[in-house]
Amino acid sequence: MNSTLGLVGGIVLGVLLGAAGVWFYFDSETDGTANPPVTQNGKVTPTPSPTPTPTPEDNLPAVQNSSVTADDQQAGGSVIVRTIRIESTGWVVVYESRGGQPGNALGAARVNAGTHENIAVELLRATIPGQTYFVVLHRDDGNKTFELRNDFPFRGEEGPLMDSFMTNQ
Repeated sequence: MNSTLGLVGGIVLGVLLGAAGVWFYFDSETDGTANPPVTQNGKVTPTPSPTPTPTPEDNLPAVQNSSVTADDQQAGGSVIVRTIRIESTGWVVVYESRGGQPGNALGAARVNAGTHENIAVELLRATIPGQTYFVVLHRDDGNKTFELRNDFPFRGEEGPLMDSFMTNQ
């Protein structure tokens, strides 16, 4: 009985010491004062958020003469992209929708500069009836292999060049 009581006491003491150590660690990273709100003209405004770090994609110029369109179509193992106008060799990539934005990439097809119609993009996973999908134009970094981390989307004045479509029920 005494050994059980000693074990429980040791565990409690260890938890308390660990919690105190964590508190001291995180408290030592600041000067111990709370960040007061910023005031302007007597009104309290929230503390500004840090500026996001620019990505390599942010430094790419907007394109003027590229576009992509896709029509609603039957679900299946490929997607037909109605028209592609692309100013340099790149990729048309099919994405599933996640929260109304492109989610996971399902397939990609390489396209040369120029205008193309009815391009088939083979998918790694079939589309599902009644769902929304996106087609997005991506640059090719020169290695002729599609890689999400290196082949950034072409951007127009309002963001990535893309179109959405639905699969029929």
